[in-house]
Amino acid sequence: WGEVEGVRLDFTRDADRLVACRWFIDGVRRRFDEGRFQHLELAGFYWVAEESRHTATLVGDVAACLSRRKYTFNWIPYWKTTPDYYDWRSLQFTCAYLQPNYFFNESIPYSRLTDACDVARQYGLELEVEFDVRALAGEGRRGSRLRDYMRAFRENGMLPVKRLACYQDVDALYRLAQSDAAPDVELFHEFCAFIVEHQAVFGHETK
Repeated sequence: WGEVEGVRLDFTRDADRLVACRWFIDGVRRRFDEGRFQHLELAGFYWVAEESRHTATLVGDVAACLSRRKYTFNWIPYWKTTPDYYDWRSLQFTCAYLQPNYFFNESIPYSRLTDACDVARQYGLELEVEFDVRALAGEGRRGSRLRDYMRAFRENGMLPVKRLACYQDVDALYRLAQSDAAPDVELFHEFCAFIVEHQAVFGHETK
């Protein structure tokens, strides 16, 4: 992988993986401070691995490192690939968001979203909204599946009790906003209204 302070790291060793994580955290903090942003706060870090089978022996030490620095440690596991999400607290994450993984496969029924709400409620997970450019009318006509997230989270009472993360690929939301197609613009405004509605509910936590 490379070296940190002249020492070559071996990622078969958790100790060396932790050194790399600390190097990354400190580098991000330094670059963020150099940016002198007026309206942004570096509140926490996101663990990219979406399951814990390959990192369970490491995340506790990373969590401790971030806790000492007063940052949150956030995780977004896959839908039921393993029972990982039952154990997010013992893994020492600050917060875990469940991926319903509904948008991407049209064979998955709407009931997946209801099930995701039930699992999130049972295990203290937050939830993620997911979409990509196929939500656009000219790309994949899956806008209805994005609407399903909004509908399911409302109908199951998730907005008053759950934080929401959003996966939108690279620039799907921007492309919805810039589209000349009326269905795309309508969907963009629906999603914005959904976010404003959620922020209104969680105003004391999201401001």
